[in-house]
Amino acid sequence: MTEIHLVRHAQSLAQTGEAPWLDPDLSELGKRQARALGPVLGDTRYALTILSPLLRARRTFELARLRTEEIRFDSRLVEVTLNRGKGYDYREILPYSTPGYGAPDTVDMWNAAAGVRVASLLSELRGTVGPVLIIAHCGLLHVVRHYLNGDPIDGEPILNDFVRQQLMNNVALSTAELGATPRGDRIVEWNRTIVDLDPVSSVYL
Repeated sequence: MTEIHLVRHAQSLAQTGEAPWLDPDLSELGKRQARALGPVLGDTRYALTILSPLLRARRTFELARLRTEEIRFDSRLVEVTLNRGKGYDYREILPYSTPGYGAPDTVDMWNAAAGVRVASLLSELRGTVGPVLIIAHCGLLHVVRHYLNGDPIDGEPILNDFVRQQLMNNVALSTAELGATPRGDRIVEWNRTIVDLDPVSSVYL
Protein backbone atom coordinates (compact mmCIF):
# COMPACT_ATOMS: atom_id res chain seq x y z
CA MET A 1 0.00 0.00 0.00
CA THR A 2 1.26 3.45 -0.96
CA GLU A 3 -0.08 6.45 0.96
CA ILE A 4 -0.56 9.55 -1.17
CA HIS A 5 -1.35 13.09 -0.04
CA LEU A 6 -2.94 15.22 -2.76
CA VAL A 7 -2.94 19.00 -2.40
CA ARG A 8 -4.43 21.59 -4.70
CA HIS A 9 -2.21 24.62 -5.28
CA ALA A 10 -2.86 27.86 -3.39
CA GLN A 11 -5.01 30.61 -4.91
CA SER A 12 -3.67 31.84 -8.24
CA LEU A 13 -3.84 35.18 -10.02
CA ALA A 14 -6.15 33.53 -12.57
CA GLN A 15 -8.69 32.98 -9.81
CA THR A 16 -8.65 36.68 -8.97
CA GLY A 17 -8.84 37.70 -12.63
CA GLU A 18 -5.39 39.27 -12.61
CA ALA A 19 -3.63 36.87 -15.01
CA PRO A 20 -4.40 34.44 -17.85
CA TRP A 21 -5.32 30.87 -16.96
CA LEU A 22 -2.46 28.95 -18.51
CA ASP A 23 0.42 29.56 -16.09
CA PRO A 24 -0.29 32.24 -13.45
CA ASP A 25 1.64 32.89 -10.26
CA LEU A 26 -0.03 32.89 -6.84
CA SER A 27 -2.11 35.79 -5.62
CA GLU A 28 -1.16 37.54 -2.38
CA LEU A 29 -3.76 35.43 -0.58
CA GLY A 30 -2.34 32.37 -2.29
CA LYS A 31 1.12 33.14 -0.97
CA ARG A 32 -0.27 33.38 2.56
CA GLN A 33 -2.11 30.09 2.07
CA ALA A 34 1.05 28.36 0.88
CA ARG A 35 3.08 29.64 3.82
CA ALA A 36 0.36 28.47 6.20
CA LEU A 37 0.43 24.99 4.66
CA GLY A 38 3.95 24.32 5.93
CA PRO A 39 3.18 24.22 9.67
CA VAL A 40 0.09 22.06 9.06
CA LEU A 41 2.00 19.34 7.19
CA GLY A 42 5.33 20.01 8.88
CA ASP A 43 5.31 16.81 10.93
CA THR A 44 5.29 14.70 7.78
CA ARG A 45 8.51 13.87 5.96
CA TYR A 46 7.65 12.75 2.46
CA ALA A 47 9.61 10.05 0.72
CA LEU A 48 8.71 11.61 -2.63
CA THR A 49 7.08 14.86 -3.73
CA ILE A 50 5.74 15.13 -7.27
CA LEU A 51 4.86 18.59 -8.54
CA SER A 52 2.99 19.89 -11.52
CA PRO A 53 5.63 21.95 -13.35
CA LEU A 54 3.23 24.90 -13.59
CA LEU A 55 4.13 27.98 -11.58
CA ARG A 56 1.17 28.01 -9.20
CA ALA A 57 1.86 24.44 -8.06
CA ARG A 58 5.58 24.72 -7.58
CA ARG A 59 5.30 28.11 -5.86
CA THR A 60 2.88 26.52 -3.40
CA PHE A 61 5.53 23.93 -2.58
CA GLU A 62 8.33 26.46 -2.35
CA LEU A 63 6.50 28.73 0.08
CA ALA A 64 5.23 25.85 2.22
CA ARG A 65 8.80 24.63 2.78
CA LEU A 66 7.73 21.02 3.26
CA ARG A 67 10.15 18.26 4.16
CA THR A 68 10.82 15.70 1.45
CA GLU A 69 13.57 13.31 0.44
CA GLU A 70 13.03 13.54 -3.32
CA ILE A 71 11.32 16.05 -5.62
CA ARG A 72 10.20 15.49 -9.20
CA PHE A 73 8.39 17.65 -11.73
CA ASP A 74 5.88 15.69 -13.81
CA SER A 75 3.84 16.96 -16.75
CA ARG A 76 1.21 14.30 -16.08
CA LEU A 77 0.01 16.60 -13.28
CA VAL A 78 -0.71 19.74 -15.32
CA GLU A 79 -4.29 21.01 -15.34
CA VAL A 80 -6.86 19.71 -17.82
CA THR A 81 -6.73 21.73 -21.01
CA LEU A 82 -10.39 22.36 -21.88
CA ASN A 83 -11.99 25.22 -19.96
CA ARG A 84 -14.82 27.69 -20.52
CA GLY A 85 -15.32 26.47 -24.07
CA LYS A 86 -11.70 27.01 -25.03
CA GLY A 87 -8.92 24.52 -25.51
CA TYR A 88 -5.56 25.47 -24.06
CA ASP A 89 -2.43 24.15 -25.70
CA TYR A 90 0.63 23.85 -23.48
CA ARG A 91 2.81 24.09 -26.55
CA GLU A 92 2.34 27.85 -26.11
CA ILE A 93 4.71 27.71 -23.13
CA LEU A 94 7.00 24.85 -24.17
CA PRO A 95 9.87 24.19 -23.79
CA TYR A 96 9.35 24.83 -20.09
CA SER A 97 12.13 25.25 -17.55
CA THR A 98 11.76 24.11 -13.95
CA PRO A 99 13.94 24.96 -10.94
CA GLY A 100 16.97 22.86 -10.18
CA TYR A 101 15.75 21.69 -6.77
CA GLY A 102 13.70 18.95 -8.43
CA ALA A 103 14.30 16.34 -11.10
CA PRO A 104 13.01 17.64 -14.46
CA ASP A 105 10.00 16.20 -16.22
CA THR A 106 10.96 13.20 -18.33
CA VAL A 107 7.59 11.97 -19.60
CA ASP A 108 6.61 14.96 -21.78
CA MET A 109 2.86 14.34 -21.51
CA TRP A 110 1.81 18.00 -21.37
CA ASN A 111 -0.90 17.67 -23.99
CA ALA A 112 -1.95 14.07 -23.39
CA ALA A 113 -5.53 13.51 -22.22
CA ALA A 114 -5.91 13.88 -18.46
CA GLY A 115 -7.30 10.37 -17.99
CA VAL A 116 -4.29 8.88 -19.75
CA ARG A 117 -1.89 10.98 -17.68
CA VAL A 118 -3.46 10.02 -14.36
CA ALA A 119 -3.59 6.31 -15.13
CA SER A 120 0.05 6.35 -16.19
CA LEU A 121 1.28 8.16 -13.07
CA LEU A 122 -0.71 6.20 -10.50
CA SER A 123 0.24 2.89 -12.08
CA GLU A 124 3.88 3.92 -11.82
CA LEU A 125 3.50 4.82 -8.14
CA ARG A 126 2.11 1.44 -7.05
CA GLY A 127 4.52 -0.15 -4.61
CA THR A 128 6.36 3.11 -3.92
CA VAL A 129 7.41 3.53 -0.31
CA GLY A 130 5.46 6.54 0.91
CA PRO A 131 4.18 8.84 1.95
CA VAL A 132 4.05 10.57 -1.43
CA LEU A 133 2.97 14.20 -1.81
CA ILE A 134 1.37 15.43 -5.04
CA ILE A 135 0.68 19.14 -5.62
CA ALA A 136 -1.47 19.74 -8.67
CA HIS A 137 -4.72 21.31 -9.87
CA CYS A 138 -8.45 21.17 -9.23
CA GLY A 139 -9.59 19.51 -12.44
CA LEU A 140 -6.66 17.10 -12.60
CA LEU A 141 -7.19 16.01 -9.00
CA HIS A 142 -10.83 15.26 -9.75
CA VAL A 143 -9.64 12.98 -12.55
CA VAL A 144 -7.50 11.27 -9.88
CA ARG A 145 -10.57 10.91 -7.68
CA HIS A 146 -12.58 9.27 -10.46
CA TYR A 147 -9.70 6.88 -11.17
CA LEU A 148 -9.41 5.87 -7.51
CA ASN A 149 -13.15 5.28 -7.36
CA GLY A 150 -12.88 2.85 -10.26
CA ASP A 151 -14.50 5.27 -12.70
CA PRO A 152 -11.63 6.36 -14.95
CA ILE A 153 -12.09 9.34 -17.26
CA ASP A 154 -11.55 8.73 -20.95
CA GLY A 155 -10.24 11.66 -22.95
CA GLU A 156 -10.19 15.21 -21.64
CA PRO A 157 -12.98 16.53 -19.39
CA ILE A 158 -14.17 20.11 -19.79
CA LEU A 159 -12.90 21.78 -16.64
CA ASN A 160 -15.69 24.20 -15.86
CA ASP A 161 -18.39 21.55 -16.45
CA PHE A 162 -16.41 18.85 -14.68
CA VAL A 163 -15.82 20.67 -11.39
CA ARG A 164 -18.78 23.07 -11.23
CA GLN A 165 -20.55 20.85 -8.68
CA GLN A 166 -17.41 19.53 -7.01
CA LEU A 167 -15.25 22.51 -6.19
CA MET A 168 -11.98 21.85 -4.44
CA ASN A 169 -10.52 24.33 -1.98
CA ASN A 170 -7.08 25.76 -2.50
CA VAL A 171 -4.47 23.94 -0.37
CA ALA A 172 -7.11 21.37 0.64
CA LEU A 173 -5.73 17.96 1.56
CA SER A 174 -6.94 14.67 0.14
CA THR A 175 -5.50 11.31 1.18
CA ALA A 176 -5.57 8.06 -0.77
CA GLU A 177 -4.04 4.61 -0.65
CA LEU A 178 -2.82 2.77 -3.73
CA GLY A 179 -3.03 -0.99 -3.60
CA ALA A 180 -1.01 -3.48 -5.60
CA THR A 181 -3.80 -3.31 -8.20
CA PRO A 182 -6.58 -0.76 -8.82
CA ARG A 183 -9.00 -3.00 -6.89
CA GLY A 184 -7.03 -2.16 -3.76
CA ASP A 185 -7.18 1.62 -4.20
CA ARG A 186 -9.21 3.68 -1.77
CA ILE A 187 -9.82 7.32 -0.88
CA VAL A 188 -9.33 7.96 2.82
CA GLU A 189 -10.56 11.56 2.77
CA TRP A 190 -11.19 14.19 0.12
CA ASN A 191 -10.93 17.97 0.04
CA ARG A 192 -10.33 18.55 3.75
CA THR A 193 -9.70 22.22 4.43
CA ILE A 194 -6.50 22.52 6.42
CA VAL A 195 -5.76 26.20 5.73
CA ASP A 196 -8.86 28.38 6.04
CA LEU A 197 -7.98 31.98 5.24
CA ASP A 198 -10.69 33.00 2.77
CA PRO A 199 -13.70 31.08 1.34
CA VAL A 200 -13.23 32.84 -2.01
CA SER A 201 -10.22 30.59 -2.54
CA SER A 202 -12.54 27.71 -3.46
CA VAL A 203 -13.20 29.24 -6.90
CA TYR A 204 -11.82 26.84 -9.49
CA LEU A 205 -8.94 27.43 -11.94
